[in-house]
Amino acid sequence: MKQLKNVTTSNYKLAKLRNRRNFLILCRKQDVMPSHITNGSRNVENLTTTAIGHTLHQVTTFNKRLRKQILNLEIKVTHDSIKKLEKQLKFTKNLIVNTLPYNIITDFFRKQSINYNKTFYKIQNNNKRKFTNLRHSQKVEITTQDNWIKNLTDIEIPRDISNFLALGPKFSLEPNINNINIPKLLSDVDQVINHIPNELKNITLNITTNVITNFVHNLQHNSKHNDSQYNKCKLFLKNHPELLVIQSDKMNVTTIMKKQQYEDLSLEILQDSDYYTVLPRDPSSTIQNKSNSLISSLEKNNILTKDESKSYRQYNSTVNKFYGLPKVHKPTLTLRPIISGVSSPNRGVAQLVTNILTVSYNQDNNFFIKDSFQFCDFINEFQLPVNYVLVSLDVKALFNNISINLVSKSIEKHWPDIQSHCKLTKNKLIQLIEFLFDSTVFSFSDNIYKQILGMPMGSPVSPILAQYVMDDLIEDCLNKLNFHVPFLKKYVDDLILSIPQNGKDQLMLVFNNYDPTLQFTIEEEDCNNSVPFLDTRLIRRNDNTIITTWYTKPGASNRFIHYKSYHQQKQKINLVTAMKNRVIRTSHTSLASQNLRLLHQRFINCGYPTRLLNKLIFSRPNINNVHTVQTPTPVNENIRTFYFSLPYNEQLSIKFQKIFSKFRDIKLAFRNVLNIRSLFSKLKDKDDKLHSSNVIYSINCKDCNKNYIGQTSRCLKDRITSHKSDIRCNKQTCTLAKHVLDTNHIMDYDNVQILEKENNLHKRLFLEMSHIFKDANTINSRKDIEGLSIMYTYLLQFDPKTSTDGSFDNTL
Repeated sequence: MKQLKNVTTSNYKLAKLRNRRNFLILCRKQDVMPSHITNGSRNVENLTTTAIGHTLHQVTTFNKRLRKQILNLEIKVTHDSIKKLEKQLKFTKNLIVNTLPYNIITDFFRKQSINYNKTFYKIQNNNKRKFTNLRHSQKVEITTQDNWIKNLTDIEIPRDISNFLALGPKFSLEPNINNINIPKLLSDVDQVINHIPNELKNITLNITTNVITNFVHNLQHNSKHNDSQYNKCKLFLKNHPELLVIQSDKMNVTTIMKKQQYEDLSLEILQDSDYYTVLPRDPSSTIQNKSNSLISSLEKNNILTKDESKSYRQYNSTVNKFYGLPKVHKPTLTLRPIISGVSSPNRGVAQLVTNILTVSYNQDNNFFIKDSFQFCDFINEFQLPVNYVLVSLDVKALFNNISINLVSKSIEKHWPDIQSHCKLTKNKLIQLIEFLFDSTVFSFSDNIYKQILGMPMGSPVSPILAQYVMDDLIEDCLNKLNFHVPFLKKYVDDLILSIPQNGKDQLMLVFNNYDPTLQFTIEEEDCNNSVPFLDTRLIRRNDNTIITTWYTKPGASNRFIHYKSYHQQKQKINLVTAMKNRVIRTSHTSLASQNLRLLHQRFINCGYPTRLLNKLIFSRPNINNVHTVQTPTPVNENIRTFYFSLPYNEQLSIKFQKIFSKFRDIKLAFRNVLNIRSLFSKLKDKDDKLHSSNVIYSINCKDCNKNYIGQTSRCLKDRITSHKSDIRCNKQTCTLAKHVLDTNHIMDYDNVQILEKENNLHKRLFLEMSHIFKDANTINSRKDIEGLSIMYTYLLQFDPKTSTDGSFDNTL
């Protein structure tokens, strides 16, 4: 009887323990903390009531880690208790089987199974209710502002979806195991290790792989609850393909509009025959060849060195991409046209001309200002003559309306200054600029367009050309005015100046008559004798002196990185500090305090703790001390510093910092892995697969289940042509050619797959070896992965899908 009673008691305990283990594992997986652990760490949590700033973050982080460690320890203890009880129960059952008759044992175990299941499911249902309540009570509500998002459609967006998108593209979530690309993480780390001394490489490699292994093992049990909203939002957008999620122009507002509406607004811009024309084909390769030919001619004439010529040549260029950002601050909805020219076929020539003109430009002229800080230093307490007022001028579509004739005139006028900074002749420089004006092509919706009027959009040369043209325009116009202008300052196409009260008409007449394509709009003082300029507002006091105050446009969202975003704490602190300094430096001392209070409220709206903001914004040094001079850190010029980017995770990043901090020439920066930007719509046309470069690719064999994996910095189409050429010429230069020549098989070149895109050669080679190592059907040889350390093999084979899912089970 004693043994039968032990079985009954043990079954009851086992049902409780198994439910407890399942409950704890589910809490860990969903990032929910059981109440008994939360209550047990109250003493540590109480420290946050007095801690501030960095100390507050340290206390919060320590408490979070402590609770996780306690939870992991409880799971381990519960698991060990289950194993011990199962062992005892098995021993007791064997004693009973050897003692009692078979029919009594069968009936007893049948009743025990029924009682066990009844007990298990009763406890399980209680635990499910408990878990649901816990998750609801610990769910962090992130508040947003209504002006952070604008829905331009007639489709009703669910409130939770709208609030999530309103957080903005930079809002980041803590990544789970499915968001971490382990091969890419290893390639990032391996690149850093490649730059440390050889005698320390193996030791550092062992340490880092151990850190990453522990990290992925811990991470595989944590499927964060806070990214369920991300998945829900992703599903909603997938079910509504007609919607676009776009960042607005200037106002920092998340905008939702229909795809058809966006395309109509884009075509409205591109169908203006004065500025754009449609081309029958993509001339990018022709433009690239001409650009390289111009560079080669400069090298041949000893104007460029061999190294300079090499740096300016373009290879694997692609056509520029057009997209637009909605101007939600305008009464009528329009788009701001933008050309993405990162891989432009004329980029080399554009960069050469930009370098020459930038170094030649005189920033000490009377009109140029570098930024709003420099402007405020100049204008605060400036005394205006009696009966003078403030006005600002703005050019309508400046870049689109500056002709090649205006640019040529400016080059002629400034040639004495430019000549001393370049070996080019004046005519040759103008020829290069004319080439840039004549070779601005881009794609939109699979059509190719050419810009026929205005400066090259998306080119680095346009801003500096605009500086020269605007300087000449201002100088010419000021000479034609019949009144004195006390000051005029320019930031690209924005002008701020003072004129007599009756001087507006003459001002507009003179400036708008300079060139028929360059037309200005004017903004006069409001009822408070003030006018905006950049991120300041100029105020003319009763004594005609000018002061400035920090200013944002009425339609601006005033959205910063939210405090709940998964960014480093120091980034959030630096953001607050930087904005505080901006407010102080752009505000007159009499207005700084009220602007800081306004800044304080805007950060409160973004979820920042009041205590932290009080410490950072209202602490000393005094706001009157606007020019804090920091002592520069001594720099050893003999040490070259290398900067590397790694994915950010709170625990992992801290350990990486400690590992690599002893190497003085290595500096780490951390990037967010999972953010809302990935939900925003991709507006630019995609490049054709065969025109992609810097890729790892895979080609299947048509006659067997084998495939070839390779990497190339060249255009993929050219690389495939080389493969075909090697086979045709009977050259076994790689295992693909060897496989085809040895077996007479045919490779499926038409369905080549791009596995990765990576511009960095070291990372690309690492990722290529990773794919070869993981693919059992590849025809690549072992020699192709000789450079892959054996220390990485376990991590490359790691499969996050094998992690414990934390679901409830009732195994008896």
